[in-house]
Amino acid sequence: MNRWWLSVCPLLWIVGCQFASPTATPTGSSDGHEAVFARYRHYLAVTAAPNGTVYAVGHNGTIARRHSDDQSWTLLAPGMEHSLFGVSFPTAQDGWAVGAAGVILHTADGGATWTPQTSGTDKELLAVHFLDSMYGWAVGAAGVMLETRDGGQSWHDRSLRADVNLNDLFFLDAQTGWVVGEYGAVLRTTDGGAAWEQIAGNIPDTGAADLSWEELMSNPDIGAGGGSMATHGGLGENDTLFAVYFADARRGWATATGGRVFLTRDGGAFWEARETGMETALFAIGAACPTCPLYACGGKGVVLRSTDGGETWTAVQTPDRVYAYLRDMTFLGAAEPLLVGTNGTLVVLRSAG
Repeated sequence: MNRWWLSVCPLLWIVGCQFASPTATPTGSSDGHEAVFARYRHYLAVTAAPNGTVYAVGHNGTIARRHSDDQSWTLLAPGMEHSLFGVSFPTAQDGWAVGAAGVILHTADGGATWTPQTSGTDKELLAVHFLDSMYGWAVGAAGVMLETRDGGQSWHDRSLRADVNLNDLFFLDAQTGWVVGEYGAVLRTTDGGAAWEQIAGNIPDTGAADLSWEELMSNPDIGAGGGSMATHGGLGENDTLFAVYFADARRGWATATGGRVFLTRDGGAFWEARETGMETALFAIGAACPTCPLYACGGKGVVLRSTDGGETWTAVQTPDRVYAYLRDMTFLGAAEPLLVGTNGTLVVLRSAG
């Protein structure tokens, strides 16, 4: 069971499944932002394809597509009702969505049709990242990590032997990537996933760092007595990390409970905590480009912005009706974050940069 999911967002489990119109046109607000609200839909992840089309996924198999030409949203029909927690579109046509019960869906026609792929797991998949139409990773509950190099025709199990939720992943290029999750866990690969190094946190029952998957899965002595990874710069086993973003191989950020952002200047070996003035969990972090302002979002409609590399953060004004759990973001150009969340929230912050 996805522990952090139940603790921070119980609303999703008690609201009835009702449906809004399959198409929606954005409404304006007094501050010029674009906002769409569909009360009984809950969006949990969003991404922008290279052609500017945006895809949002969420509760009960919801997939919505935003057309870049007229800014309208259309609900798609993936043909299943499992909640979807992650989405990735490396090309204009190829995309993947992952979710509950190990669900992986693939589209090869820009979302018009979706085909299930065999994941080999029934665990919740919480995030997915594809670098191109062939190479991708998915991570999730109970230490699950899956890899494909053939566009999802086959998914290979690279899971940890640990009861830890892996909440997000980010790849800078085909060789360098990071995974974050519970217990302050940060994993890093510099060889395309052949080996992962635990560089922060204290994952129970692993006690291993910089091991190949063959070593990790075959050695019965690994992890006896639990993990022993030391804390790094205030990042410890009591911290749950929800999202991670890196501007380059050294500068990165991760969001956590309690409104905190952690930053690193050495690729993740050492992390420093920065207070944002907020107490709610922050679920997403990112920037439109490596030198663009950073944004983070979270509970109670909180949106934060930093122009000094995450050292300090200021609150961003949002439309009056945005008081949802903002779960994820992507960017339209260099200055317009698009945020998604519960209560059908789809918001573009105009001229935010």
